[in-house]
Amino acid sequence: MKRRRLVQLVCIMFLLFTAIFSYRLWNSRQHLTREVELHLGTVCEIQIVGHRARAHALIADCFSLVEMYEQKLSIYRNDSEIAALNAAKAGVPVAISAETYTMLKASEHFSKLSDGLFDITLYPVLALWGFYDSRAGTFDARELAAARALVNYRFVTFRKKRDTYIAEKRYDGVKVDLGGIAKGYIADRVAGLLRQNSVRNFLVNIGGNIYADGRYIHGNGWRVGVRDPRNETGLMSSLVLHNTAVSTSGDYERFIIKNGVKYGHIINPKTGNPVLGVAAVTVVADDAMTADAASTILFLSEKRKRNTYFDRLGLRYALFVDYKDETYTVTELGAVPQG
Repeated sequence: MKRRRLVQLVCIMFLLFTAIFSYRLWNSRQHLTREVELHLGTVCEIQIVGHRARAHALIADCFSLVEMYEQKLSIYRNDSEIAALNAAKAGVPVAISAETYTMLKASEHFSKLSDGLFDITLYPVLALWGFYDSRAGTFDARELAAARALVNYRFVTFRKKRDTYIAEKRYDGVKVDLGGIAKGYIADRVAGLLRQNSVRNFLVNIGGNIYADGRYIHGNGWRVGVRDPRNETGLMSSLVLHNTAVSTSGDYERFIIKNGVKYGHIINPKTGNPVLGVAAVTVVADDAMTADAASTILFLSEKRKRNTYFDRLGLRYALFVDYKDETYTVTELGAVPQG
């Protein structure tokens, strides 16, 4: 009898220990760590589910990676590789890193896919409109034509020679801004770092360029909201991301008012003028770099070409908010991501 009771007690203790251990393991996996820092002139956010003991250290490594890319790619840092390229004379080779070479090559790829709509050499036109310096923005047709003459992605060449990477410009005055692709590229690199460290459930947000994988604490995938471009606190819809990325280009974050007209910063390189009639474009793709570039391309594209670029870029979903006067229309391509 005593022996049976002892066996029963041991079994009960084992079951109790197993339950406690399972609960602690489940609770550890459910724990969410979220940190936010400012980089690249914008808000950067990383969320990790699980890995409670080392989540903060992992996120710190991620932000260090973001900082490394900022040092190389930012136009606002005098010591960046892009700043050195922009300051160089035509035909003078500038040494760049493998990371900057990769960004230039990717930019060229999207320029070709978009028939030149995506162009990293828009800097002179953006500067003329006042998107770098609010004191600018007053110009005539001749000045705009002169700035447009410096815009062509083919005016920047780059090559690899053994273990050295070189970039140079064809003409003085040509300047590069990787803002239309760099944040998405960096989000992908951060996601890669997390995967290398066996993190499976995470969200990376680099200035609104979001890549998410695995799941949030509850449910399948990560639910993100799509902002109403004319209501700062309103949402148009929500998407569930799993091993996918989302990016939105809009006229509501960065804009100027000129002669009573609101102009967003997304400029057509073929005209030198900001796009009117489009409030926002949201894109879902397999990776954040593609989503980043594609949201700009589709924002710039004519309506009749949207399907063509959607297919050419291999996108999963796109949402367009167009307007005429005070009337807004919403159209979609692809299937709404629901996890």
